Amino acid sequence: MGKLKSFYVELENPNGVYYAGQIMNGRLVVELIEEMHMKEIRLIFKGGAEVYWTETYTSATEGGDTRDNTETFAASETYFNQSVPVYGRGLGMGDKCRLPPGQHFYPFSFQLPSRLPSSFEGGDGYVRYTIRGVIDRSSWIKKDKDTKKPFTVIALLDLNTYPNSACATQNQKSKNVCCLCCKSGPVTGKIRVDRIGHVPGDTVRFQSEIQNLTNRVCKSYVKFYMSITFRTPKKCKAMAREITRVNHQDVPPGDSEAWAGETFSIPSVPPSDLIGCRIIDVDYFIELVAMKLHIPAKIIIGTIPLQVVTQQYQTHPGVSAPQLSAQASSYLPTSIPTPSAPPMADTLPKSNTQSVFGRTSIKESSDSEKTRGDMNFAPSYAYYDWSRH
Repeated sequence: MGKLKSFYVELENPNGVYYAGQIMNGRLVVELIEEMHMKEIRLIFKGGAEVYWTETYTSATEGGDTRDNTETFAASETYFNQSVPVYGRGLGMGDKCRLPPGQHFYPFSFQLPSRLPSSFEGGDGYVRYTIRGVIDRSSWIKKDKDTKKPFTVIALLDLNTYPNSACATQNQKSKNVCCLCCKSGPVTGKIRVDRIGHVPGDTVRFQSEIQNLTNRVCKSYVKFYMSITFRTPKKCKAMAREITRVNHQDVPPGDSEAWAGETFSIPSVPPSDLIGCRIIDVDYFIELVAMKLHIPAKIIIGTIPLQVVTQQYQTHPGVSAPQLSAQASSYLPTSIPTPSAPPMADTLPKSNTQSVFGRTSIKESSDSEKTRGDMNFAPSYAYYDWSRH
């Protein structure tokens, strides 16, 4: 343990969820068993995005042999990176400071920039926000001490400002499914989603149809997935993360089936587009899959619901305005500008729920084996629990 008993960042908002432009309040806590010599204690507020992956390929040498080559693809963006001294040299106390044993509290207040993309953790890329506390000992014998605290930023995406968000969307495709030794008719599929714009907590309603003119049994299902594009100067990489699936019964050869009134709920996921990030794109699709036929319908996930949806909970008898989610509690600051927000914005659900993808390692190259704090983290996103009346 040494001289340092505890060292951590504590946020005034225990949920650690903020909106661009908000002021973050908290404190850095240092607890020493013995006196410690140091130059300063500082806080580093950092927000940025990074994309990184490698690809290995085989090439021939001049001698006719083969060798493996690894190519790296990377890109990054910095939204803010500010160092703030809270004790020692940076406050004019000189380079040789002695902090006595006991607990020491260093309060801070930091205003986030007004335009920031939402937090996102996606394997080969992320948008991440952290506060790092550093005890600068500046000695090859006495190493610096540090601790890290991640937090979530949510960028407001108002569905009321997106054209056609309240409209339905549909797609239809047909494909011949056969091999070289046989002839077969096509399989045709159609999917229709009742509304393009949704928020986490919404129930998505959709209909699907399949006509199977092949000579094989058609297995089918509908999946909801996130499509991610990572961008670097040399190459882009696309990947899909399935979120939920609705299975269908088999369709016999020469038969047709239609499924009406199917539903699933949108879990806690980041908003579409990752507005403000130029190296990661996020889109959402509801896709009907029948044999080798894929029929996607694009939808938009926002953070502020459509006005026509919120009005349903004001005008329908026995249905109240949205209430707090039972899954998590937080707050939506009333001072955040919401240009086309519904009139009942003050009564919107004030909840945030951990990402459906769960916690992931946020260990970075700047972290050492002795870095303290949260090294596994899941962002939280606005979640609307419409079921509580």
